[in-house]
Amino acid sequence: MPILLLTELEMSTMPRPLNAPCDIDAFADGALRSPHNCNLPPTALSIAFFTGITENVHLSLTAGADYRMLLADLLEKGRKCYTERKYDEAVHAFTQALEAPKASLQERINVLDLRVGTYVKLSKLDEGFRDAKAMVRQARNDGRGYLRCGQLERLKENYPLAVQWYQHGLRNVSETDRLYPYLQLQLEKAKREAENKVAVSKAKDPLATLPLEVLRMIVSYLDYRQVVGILRVSKAWNRTLSKVEPLIDSIDFGSAQKKVTYHMLKASLARLLKHPIKIVVANLNSAAARYMQTFLEEKWVKCTKLQHFACHDKEVNLTRLRFDRFNLKSIAFGAECSTTASAVAYILEACPALNIARFASICKHHIPPDSVDSVWESLVWPKNMRRLELIANRNNHVQWMPVLVRFRPQCTINTNGLCRTCHFLKWIN
Repeated sequence: MPILLLTELEMSTMPRPLNAPCDIDAFADGALRSPHNCNLPPTALSIAFFTGITENVHLSLTAGADYRMLLADLLEKGRKCYTERKYDEAVHAFTQALEAPKASLQERINVLDLRVGTYVKLSKLDEGFRDAKAMVRQARNDGRGYLRCGQLERLKENYPLAVQWYQHGLRNVSETDRLYPYLQLQLEKAKREAENKVAVSKAKDPLATLPLEVLRMIVSYLDYRQVVGILRVSKAWNRTLSKVEPLIDSIDFGSAQKKVTYHMLKASLARLLKHPIKIVVANLNSAAARYMQTFLEEKWVKCTKLQHFACHDKEVNLTRLRFDRFNLKSIAFGAECSTTASAVAYILEACPALNIARFASICKHHIPPDSVDSVWESLVWPKNMRRLELIANRNNHVQWMPVLVRFRPQCTINTNGLCRTCHFLKWIN
């Protein structure tokens, strides 16, 4: 709508009665207060009505004015200001539109909905919430009021209250209404947000709240690789977990998914606070294997606390390793580590505390069987041996197996790949 301004020249040339006001503000006010009694010409009345000086023109106007045209004009102005991010001016326009006396219920709900959206942009959530509740009071079967109330509660992070507003809307809005599915969708989102907020609000750092004894029990269910992985969670976790088992008394690369480098091995060794009780050598590169062998042969000269040893890496040469320095209870040589029957006899005799032994790659022997038989027959077997597993190397054919003597009846012997080719297997109880 064009904005018409009444100039002083037009005022001076316009016919008016003797008692008519002569300034523009008084003229407009007089026409708006009592247009039928001011004896003004129709042209002057229309000019006063359609003037764009909204501060001086109130919308409780006379009969016969085109209210719908004015309401549409104010809505268009509010939308334009909203698009241009002039939110204060948009609120002002929508407020003027709400003052139209003959606006229908749907028109008032539309204007309230627009003003709530503008209040949200201005972060005036309380003012928007008053309008949203007014929408619900005036039209209980209209889903927009419930959607706005739920939106504002979610912006305030009051997710349980938002859930209640959406549920209230689903009870009052018809299932055939176009907004009914949208209410259901927002209800599900609000429920998920409420659950997430409860989970996050109650979440606490376990390392900061749990006693150290409980923490050690939890970590005991994780393998070495998993514990090393969670060291990267935070510096606090690194400081705490680096001082608990298994990192302070074990080295276990059995579950490593890639080659262990020299620096990775050195970091694991640096975390040890004492001699290890468990060592699993596997997946080492050449540099790491040499460094590990140096530790086994030279640094840990008297490592009496070592109880479990396993090797699954062909890079590590164990022929010169003195097993009598350790107090091993279990030992395992994987398929990657070939050994001979004489070496097996030496290890069994050097480790009197052994309970379990596994040799998964016994290769062909080059020493005459008679001399080896004497070694096995004079062998002092570990008293507590419960299980011995001997497996032939796939690339060799073991043509003999010495006599196994002095075993207790409760000891289980698995000679996979050896029983078929040995001359005899004798049990002596």
